[in-house]
Amino acid sequence: MAGTPPYTTTNQTPPTEWQDQRALTGFDAGGRPEGATPAINVKPDVKKPVLVFPEAAPFYTILNAARETRTVGNFVYHSQVKQMFPRNAAVDGQVVAPVTGFDVATDQGKRFSPSDIVLNVTSGDLVLVTDVSTDTITCVANWGATGDGSNFEDADPLVIVGNAIADGASAPQAKSVLEDVVENYTQIQRTPCYMTGRFENTDLYSGDPRAYEKHWAQIEHARSLEGIWFFSKKGWELPAAEAGLRTTTNGLLNSITTNVYDSTSALPDKIGFDAWAGDVMRYGKGGFQTGSRKKTLFCPMSMALHIESWADDLIRLQPSDTTFGLRLSIYKAAYGDILIAPTPILSEPGTDHWSFMVDLNHIAIAAHKNRNTKFLPNRQGNSEDAMLGEYFSDVGLDIDMEFAHGTMLMP
Repeated sequence: MAGTPPYTTTNQTPPTEWQDQRALTGFDAGGRPEGATPAINVKPDVKKPVLVFPEAAPFYTILNAARETRTVGNFVYHSQVKQMFPRNAAVDGQVVAPVTGFDVATDQGKRFSPSDIVLNVTSGDLVLVTDVSTDTITCVANWGATGDGSNFEDADPLVIVGNAIADGASAPQAKSVLEDVVENYTQIQRTPCYMTGRFENTDLYSGDPRAYEKHWAQIEHARSLEGIWFFSKKGWELPAAEAGLRTTTNGLLNSITTNVYDSTSALPDKIGFDAWAGDVMRYGKGGFQTGSRKKTLFCPMSMALHIESWADDLIRLQPSDTTFGLRLSIYKAAYGDILIAPTPILSEPGTDHWSFMVDLNHIAIAAHKNRNTKFLPNRQGNSEDAMLGEYFSDVGLDIDMEFAHGTMLMP
């Protein structure tokens, strides 16, 4: 019996170029005689058109629904990140038992305080810290046991397991971690919607021409915003021929530096994916250490299908009424749940090499005051027999904990 022949992709032919709507007649711009069969019949919804077709821009849809937009009073805005205090250190140099003092790696001494209980992971010994001087720790050796205990070897890993405060003692030293301030810019995105006077008053099978064209203009606007939030890079210039400052926002690709997985040689198997996802799932309010253990993967359709090929019974389909109107699946693992969101703009040739895992608790739209996404009508000239409107946004992406997110680069 003959084997199954290999599948050969037949590429669909995309539009070769964009056409200027101003140069089109009413019917060429999408109008059809009443009763004609349209290429696609979309029910228009003037108030929330993008939600009629949320799969076209899932990142835009989910981000708008999951997080409140941050309003900023300037095109420049800042975020400060507070994270858990580090409890790990490493011994610097061998110390022969009994260990009454030891050095740690440079700048790690500030992690210790008197009365801390410290575990040497290699030997299993505990010590009680009595004093800290830069990176030199003085301690009581082999706490809670008899004998001298074990040597501390160079590079032995240490963990601060907690402290033991004497009854009636003063409060211990307060410690906190404040990351560097993160700066970003808002970016102006404008998507025009143009109709001639004739087209505006043409009977369409799809309904009201204005609602129909505005529907697709907002979808394109949402897709453009997704492109900005995924791939844009923070920058600015003062164009000589233009009226004012041009700024661009830092998107996910140029903001995430910690959990970056280069899998360009081959799509990851389950072991590789879980190793990367486990790191991404570690921190943040959606992480497994202190959070809800739930994050979202925005990826090409090919990556979603690849995960399903080896995930087997770890995949669950979620009802659309619990996932912002989207038909999404969840990959369930020991470190938590990953909501898989196939994203059209990441499924196109050229952008289908990236996937982004996002903690929705640590990302939001940052909108310049009074300049969040809106539709601006009647932008046409006084003498034009036409309607020109536009969707307008002056927004950026507010990422307040980059290490709670992750990027995967694929073949």
